[in-house]
Amino acid sequence: MHIVNPITGEQIALPPAITFEQVTPILDGEGVLCEYVYSRHTANTVIDKPMRLSLEELRRHFHRKAFVFYDEPAGSYIVVLIHNPWEQLSFVRVGHDHKWRWLPPHWLFQDCVYKDGILYAVTWSG
Repeated sequence: MHIVNPITGEQIALPPAITFEQVTPILDGEGVLCEYVYSRHTANTVIDKPMRLSLEELRRHFHRKAFVFYDEPAGSYIVVLIHNPWEQLSFVRVGHDHKWRWLPPHWLFQDCVYKDGILYAVTWSG
Protein backbone atom coordinates (compact mmCIF):
# COMPACT_ATOMS: atom_id res chain seq x y z
CA MET A 1 0.00 0.00 0.00
CA HIS A 2 1.20 3.51 -0.87
CA ILE A 3 0.14 7.13 -0.56
CA VAL A 4 0.41 8.67 -4.03
CA ASN A 5 0.54 12.37 -4.87
CA PRO A 6 -1.50 12.50 -8.09
CA ILE A 7 0.23 15.68 -9.26
CA THR A 8 3.90 14.83 -8.68
CA GLY A 9 3.63 11.04 -8.71
CA GLU A 10 5.58 10.87 -5.43
CA GLN A 11 4.79 7.71 -3.46
CA ILE A 12 5.18 6.93 0.23
CA ALA A 13 5.06 3.30 1.31
CA LEU A 14 2.63 2.30 4.06
CA PRO A 15 2.82 -0.83 6.23
CA PRO A 16 1.60 -3.93 4.39
CA ALA A 17 -1.94 -5.30 4.59
CA ILE A 18 -0.72 -8.23 6.69
CA THR A 19 -0.20 -5.84 9.62
CA PHE A 20 -3.95 -5.25 9.98
CA GLU A 21 -5.54 -7.20 12.84
CA GLN A 22 -8.01 -8.94 10.49
CA VAL A 23 -5.51 -10.02 7.78
CA THR A 24 -3.14 -13.02 7.81
CA PRO A 25 -0.80 -13.92 4.92
CA ILE A 26 -0.79 -17.31 3.19
CA LEU A 27 2.57 -18.21 1.66
CA ASP A 28 3.21 -20.81 -1.03
CA GLY A 29 5.86 -23.52 -0.75
CA GLU A 30 8.60 -21.06 -1.76
CA GLY A 31 7.60 -18.47 0.84
CA VAL A 32 5.89 -16.14 -1.64
CA LEU A 33 2.68 -14.41 -0.62
CA CYS A 34 -0.16 -15.95 -2.62
CA GLU A 35 -3.37 -15.24 -0.67
CA TYR A 36 -4.76 -13.78 2.54
CA VAL A 37 -7.03 -15.02 5.28
CA TYR A 38 -9.52 -12.24 6.03
CA SER A 39 -11.05 -12.66 9.47
CA ARG A 40 -14.35 -10.81 9.72
CA HIS A 41 -14.17 -9.98 13.42
CA THR A 42 -14.70 -6.87 15.48
CA ALA A 43 -13.58 -6.43 19.07
CA ASN A 44 -17.00 -7.68 20.18
CA THR A 45 -17.91 -10.48 17.79
CA VAL A 46 -16.94 -12.73 14.91
CA ILE A 47 -19.26 -11.97 11.98
CA ASP A 48 -18.72 -15.28 10.16
CA LYS A 49 -15.95 -17.70 9.19
CA PRO A 50 -12.64 -16.30 7.88
CA MET A 51 -12.35 -16.08 4.08
CA ARG A 52 -9.39 -16.90 1.80
CA LEU A 53 -8.89 -13.99 -0.60
CA SER A 54 -6.50 -12.92 -3.35
CA LEU A 55 -4.93 -9.45 -3.12
CA GLU A 56 -7.55 -8.00 -5.46
CA GLU A 57 -10.38 -9.63 -3.53
CA LEU A 58 -8.98 -8.31 -0.23
CA ARG A 59 -9.05 -4.76 -1.63
CA ARG A 60 -12.71 -5.17 -2.59
CA HIS A 61 -13.78 -6.66 0.73
CA PHE A 62 -11.56 -4.74 3.16
CA HIS A 63 -10.94 -1.10 2.16
CA ARG A 64 -13.78 1.41 2.46
CA LYS A 65 -12.38 4.95 2.81
CA ALA A 66 -8.92 6.46 3.40
CA PHE A 67 -7.84 9.81 4.85
CA VAL A 68 -4.41 11.47 4.84
CA PHE A 69 -3.69 14.13 7.46
CA TYR A 70 -0.51 16.16 7.89
CA ASP A 71 0.73 16.14 11.49
CA GLU A 72 2.67 19.40 11.61
CA PRO A 73 4.40 18.95 15.00
CA ALA A 74 5.68 15.51 13.94
CA GLY A 75 6.46 16.65 10.38
CA SER A 76 4.81 13.54 8.95
CA TYR A 77 1.48 12.16 7.83
CA ILE A 78 -1.20 10.11 9.55
CA VAL A 79 -3.21 7.78 7.33
CA VAL A 80 -6.58 6.62 8.61
CA LEU A 81 -8.47 3.77 6.98
CA ILE A 82 -12.12 2.94 7.49
CA HIS A 83 -12.32 -0.76 6.68
CA ASN A 84 -14.49 -3.81 6.91
CA PRO A 85 -15.82 -5.68 8.66
CA TRP A 86 -18.40 -3.15 9.75
CA GLU A 87 -16.45 0.04 8.94
CA GLN A 88 -13.85 -0.20 11.68
CA LEU A 89 -10.96 2.23 11.98
CA SER A 90 -7.17 1.69 11.80
CA PHE A 91 -4.38 4.25 11.44
CA VAL A 92 -0.65 4.54 10.88
CA ARG A 93 1.86 7.34 11.47
CA VAL A 94 3.97 7.39 8.29
CA GLY A 95 7.65 6.93 9.06
CA HIS A 96 6.98 6.00 12.70
CA ASP A 97 4.70 2.95 12.74
CA HIS A 98 5.56 -0.40 11.20
CA LYS A 99 2.03 -1.77 11.41
CA TRP A 100 -1.54 -0.51 11.32
CA ARG A 101 -3.09 0.36 14.70
CA TRP A 102 -6.65 -0.88 15.12
CA LEU A 103 -9.07 1.13 17.25
CA PRO A 104 -11.55 -1.38 18.68
CA PRO A 105 -14.26 -1.78 19.96
CA HIS A 106 -16.09 0.84 17.89
CA TRP A 107 -17.47 0.29 14.39
CA LEU A 108 -19.67 1.78 11.66
CA PHE A 109 -17.38 4.79 11.20
CA GLN A 110 -18.38 7.14 8.39
CA ASP A 111 -15.94 10.04 8.56
CA CYS A 112 -13.03 11.49 10.52
CA VAL A 113 -10.86 14.58 10.89
CA TYR A 114 -7.47 15.18 12.56
CA LYS A 115 -7.01 18.49 14.38
CA ASP A 116 -4.47 19.67 16.96
CA GLY A 117 -3.07 16.17 17.46
CA ILE A 118 -6.45 14.51 18.05
CA LEU A 119 -8.33 12.20 15.69
CA TYR A 120 -12.09 12.74 15.75
CA ALA A 121 -14.36 10.17 14.11
CA VAL A 122 -18.10 9.84 13.70
CA THR A 123 -20.17 6.70 13.32
CA TRP A 124 -23.37 6.31 11.28
CA SER A 125 -25.36 6.89 14.49
CA GLY A 126 -23.53 10.12 15.24
